[in-house]
Amino acid sequence: MPSTHAPMARFTGTAWLPQFAQQQRRATSPTTSLHGLRGLAAVAVFLRHLLVTFFIIVDSGSPFPSKHPGLQLLRNYPFPLRLPFGGNAMVPVFFLISGYLDSAKPLTFIQTQSWGKLQGHLGGAILRRGPRLFLPALAAAAFSSLAIWLGLYTWGMSYRRICWPDELPPHLPRHINPLTQLGEMLKSFAELLNLWEWEPVLPVVNIHYWTLPYDLRSSFIRYLVILGTARLALTKRVAGMLVVVGFCGLWGRWEVVLSLAGTLLYQLDLSSGWLAAVSAEKEKRATRRTRWIYVALLVASLYLCCFPKENGDKTPGFRWLSWLTPKAWQDYRWWNAWAALTLVWVALHHPGISRFLEGPVPQYLGNISFSMYLTHGPVLHMTAHVLVPMVWSWKVFGRTLGFLVPVVVVVIPSVVLTVHVFSRTVENKIGQWIRRAENAWLETERPDGKREDGSRSAFERAGALV
Repeated sequence: MPSTHAPMARFTGTAWLPQFAQQQRRATSPTTSLHGLRGLAAVAVFLRHLLVTFFIIVDSGSPFPSKHPGLQLLRNYPFPLRLPFGGNAMVPVFFLISGYLDSAKPLTFIQTQSWGKLQGHLGGAILRRGPRLFLPALAAAAFSSLAIWLGLYTWGMSYRRICWPDELPPHLPRHINPLTQLGEMLKSFAELLNLWEWEPVLPVVNIHYWTLPYDLRSSFIRYLVILGTARLALTKRVAGMLVVVGFCGLWGRWEVVLSLAGTLLYQLDLSSGWLAAVSAEKEKRATRRTRWIYVALLVASLYLCCFPKENGDKTPGFRWLSWLTPKAWQDYRWWNAWAALTLVWVALHHPGISRFLEGPVPQYLGNISFSMYLTHGPVLHMTAHVLVPMVWSWKVFGRTLGFLVPVVVVVIPSVVLTVHVFSRTVENKIGQWIRRAENAWLETERPDGKREDGSRSAFERAGALV
């Protein structure tokens, strides 16, 4: 029976409220916790990008140029004091979660030997992946280009110069002609489409988009490895994936390593029967002894999340880890990858942590995580880059409180509102269009050559024309 609350929600406007503010049924999938973890990781990345703009200590380890007591305390005790700056470690978490969740259906089809479904799923996934990543990003880039043309990136220039006297944070130049502004945006965005360039591309339209080609390439490699090892026995398939992971790690391709590591984790959970057991009875995920093991792994993961992006070899508590880093890897990438691996494993298998991540707020953040990734940068340009130095110039609150007041009062509400509206009106709509296009273009046929709706296939129609 259709719900009677939907028309009232549309009438009163409550349909625009965040999903955790609306009544919804609790999810029971054993992988739901990863969706919540992805949402919290997106928040951590946003906080890092907010903090790194104004505080040099976010990326830097020891030594600090200042003798401030707080900085010296951070220098001597980087764990756990660096945890608020650990958003850099969340990028590997995204790749690992993507590999785990995207491998669920194909590995299940392999286990049941549903080869036709496997081929259909991988074919659809390959067609969808590029548009699903780049079309919402293009829409967000168009909105940011419009904001630049309207002057929202350059208002309050005298306050911006307080923090950036020589050069402003990178963004597109402003043009009088809107078509010129649009063309400048498209030219910058096109840099992301060179999939043959394996080094990071930082487009001026939004430097945070550098992970998009990384995600697309690693996804295609993951689909290829899954298809290539599909007919192998379980032990040989796992061994083959481990060989590919080792080969990619030898050359420092961290994004491919993490993507395939997610596939391996799902394969282990699937073949061990853990996924089926958790689906049957969620409370028996771990014994008391193994719960303490997961707590120890969580502490180790958070410790590795604190590894600084710069000067890790000089920072107390991390010097020895830097010495153990393979030569093909940057030290923080290597240890952030291990942090992501342990964090995802704990989020899946620890009962208390998984229940927390399955709560309404983490799940809502998971739903808007991609929109947050796409839009938080432009909002920071339009709000924080002006308001924080403006409040500092008043010399009323001090540096720390002068940062928190505009961030809490204006910046965070602006980001939440922008992300929510973009997710509902742009990202979700684009996802629906992609699905409709896929259903309209793909041929879904029965063994007798007819389509599932009973009509003739494209090959039969072409033959009739001939």
